Amino acid sequence: MRFVIFLVFLLYLIFPPSLKSQGIDSLKYWNIKTSTNINLTQGAVSNWTEGGETYVSILGILKTEANYKKNNSSWDNNLELRYGTMIVRDQFKRNNTAVVRTDDRIDLFSTYGQKFYKNVNLTLMGNFRSQFVEGYDYPNDSVPVSDFMSPAKIYFALGFEYKEKDKLSLMVSPFTVKTTIVASSKVDETKYGLEEGQRIKREIGSYLKLNYKTTLWENIIMDNKLILFSNYLENPENIDLDYQLDFNMKVNTFIQASLHFHFIYDDDVEIPVYDYSTGKKLKSGVTKGLQFKELLSIGFIYTLQNK
Repeated sequence: MRFVIFLVFLLYLIFPPSLKSQGIDSLKYWNIKTSTNINLTQGAVSNWTEGGETYVSILGILKTEANYKKNNSSWDNNLELRYGTMIVRDQFKRNNTAVVRTDDRIDLFSTYGQKFYKNVNLTLMGNFRSQFVEGYDYPNDSVPVSDFMSPAKIYFALGFEYKEKDKLSLMVSPFTVKTTIVASSKVDETKYGLEEGQRIKREIGSYLKLNYKTTLWENIIMDNKLILFSNYLENPENIDLDYQLDFNMKVNTFIQASLHFHFIYDDDVEIPVYDYSTGKKLKSGVTKGLQFKELLSIGFIYTLQNK
């Protein structure tokens, strides 16, 4: 239910009623594009002597762009929603299944720019990031380690952005406010850099965002997204990093294969360390380190775009 409310709210922000009431002509300055990607993977075993489990996994991706440009003003809005889950069944235990989340992400960018010099804009940017549902450190599925708005990260940045058509954009902001929210009392806020009992943490620092998209070969597109943030007041040398690398390989109009890499380093986030010497997964401490995720998928894609 909260996903529906959240989606309606985002659509209200991107397409306000006042714009719709002006008629179709008001959309001539807008470039609107939406793509939906659904990927399904299934595996089954029966009497398989080498071991294995029957599973079904599904990943849904929704990407929406609503970009406005008129004279020297521009307003770019980008929304990406990702959710993936896997259902695993143990063939040796009757009615024993586990549902494991494989991906969960809400990522909204809104950037307003006013032309400053040639391809350089004076830019105000806002970014909201969170997830939809509770996440667990499997196999422990009784205590959530994350949830909707837990954490949530919100950036507001004022700076300059260089844009080269749809291929390259680079924004540098000397003044950025980063807000981290852990709203759920079930989630350990200290894991995300907050003090015990603290629900909101604000940081002031510098920000860099780089987007680079290019065609490597026919029907193969590489998309890079890099974000760097440095806190002026606390360990400015420990730079937060968020880097996504996507390879999209179009098979035909409706079938696409994709390879997704995601790297995160946040100096405030504690990563658990586990001991497996007893044959069980036991937490032995925490550390700081690079987080990594990789997803390879193939599935159905459908795109809508106004021209």
